[in-house]
Amino acid sequence: MEENYLYRGLRPDEIEKGLLLPKKLGLGLFAQEALTPIKTPFTTGKNLDNAIRSHQKWKHGHPPTSGVSTTTDLKAAVGYATHKGAHDGTIAFIKRNILAQCGIQETDTAQNHECLFPKDQEIILFDNVGNAMPKEIIDRFISVKLTEWEAS
Repeated sequence: MEENYLYRGLRPDEIEKGLLLPKKLGLGLFAQEALTPIKTPFTTGKNLDNAIRSHQKWKHGHPPTSGVSTTTDLKAAVGYATHKGAHDGTIAFIKRNILAQCGIQETDTAQNHECLFPKDQEIILFDNVGNAMPKEIIDRFISVKLTEWEAS
């Protein structure tokens, strides 16, 4: 039986440590207040939808979250690992079938009405503590060459 994997293109600090890391450790609960600009409908207070929005917009002035981005699409992971063909990279194969027993929750960003990157099929992993993900969820790492990325 083939395992159900998630994939993550790794950052240099993750490759060095052999871990999956949120952008900032120790942030706690994967929840955020609503930040502007926002589209309607929206809910106020700290919640999952606002955290997804903030997670996807962190490069645009939103604070980092305790989530770790993954994808169900290996091609998307190659794009992230190589920064769209800029350099060689590394991808982690994540064992989706043991996430819950390791205390890891997942949320599908496509369920958020403001999903910025629907083609990436992003699944955000979080533990509501903001720690590194446990090593046992990683099945293996593979190296990918910058030439393996194909624009689509």
